[in-house]
Amino acid sequence: MAARKSHNPWVGIQEVIRKGAGDSVVWMIAMIVVFVSISHCKATSPLSLVDLDHFYIDRRNLLFGIPNTWNVLSALLHAVAGVYGLRKVMVDSSPTDWENGIWTIGAICSIAQGIANAYYYLQPCDQRLIYRFAFGSVQRAALFALVIYRNVGEKLGAVVFLPLVLYGGVAVGYFEWNRNLRMYFILQTMYTTILPIITRGKNAVLPYPWLCVFGCHFGGLMLIRKDLDFYIRTAGRVSGATVGNALVALGVVSAFALVRRGSEGVDEPVPAHDPSEQGKVDEAKKNK
Repeated sequence: MAARKSHNPWVGIQEVIRKGAGDSVVWMIAMIVVFVSISHCKATSPLSLVDLDHFYIDRRNLLFGIPNTWNVLSALLHAVAGVYGLRKVMVDSSPTDWENGIWTIGAICSIAQGIANAYYYLQPCDQRLIYRFAFGSVQRAALFALVIYRNVGEKLGAVVFLPLVLYGGVAVGYFEWNRNLRMYFILQTMYTTILPIITRGKNAVLPYPWLCVFGCHFGGLMLIRKDLDFYIRTAGRVSGATVGNALVALGVVSAFALVRRGSEGVDEPVPAHDPSEQGKVDEAKKNK
C-alpha cells in the first residue's frame, strides 16, 4: 500500500484563500444575504442579553486565586480539542492541500476560542463575548465547509468558506455595534439545521455517529443555560456551565475525529490491471 503524500498545512491555507476568493457569483450572493439579514435585524425586535445571562452560580476560587475556577478550566477544554485537531493535521495530512488548510484553520480557531472562553468566564460580560463569537464563527465555518466538501461537492465546499467567514464577521460586528444577537443567531441556526441534514445523507461520512456530536453540542449548551438548576441538583458539587463546557469540547473532538476519519485510507491510486499483459505472460509460459 502506497504511503500517503505529505502536505504543508500553511500551503493549504493559501489554497483555501485562493479557491474561496475566486467565485464572484458566490460573493455576490453572500453580499445579498448579508444585506437582507441586516435589514431583517433592523425591522425586528433586538435579541439582546441581560445581566442575568452572564451570571454563573459556581464562583469558587480553587486554584491560584483564579475566579470562577471550574468554569475557566472547563472552558479551556475547547482549546485542548483544537490542539488535538492541529496535531492530527500535522501528523497525518489529508489528500488535498485545501483540506489541510481548512482543517488547520478550524483547529487554530478552536484553540483561540477555548482561550477566549476562559477569558470570558474570568469576568463574564458582553464585551468579552465578542472574542468567543469571532473565533467560534470561523471554526464553525471551517467545519461546515469541510463537511460540504466531503459530502456534497468539492467545488461548493471550497467556495463557501470565506463568504461564511464574512457573514460571521458582520454578525459579530453587528452585535458589538448595537448588542443585537439576531444576525449571529441566524448564522448558528443555519449551521445547526443544515449540518445534521448533510451528515445524515446516504453518501455522508459516518452519518450516525454525528448524532453524538450534535447531542454533545446541544446538551452542553442546554446545561450552560440551566447552570443554576444543575448546581442545585448536584448539591453544589458542580455547575451546569462546567459540565456543559466539557460536553461542547467533547463534541468538537468528536467532530474532528469523524471528519478526519473520512480522509483516512485514501492512498495513491493503484494502476489498473491490463489483461493483455497477463495474456502475454500466459502465452510465454505455454511456449516454454
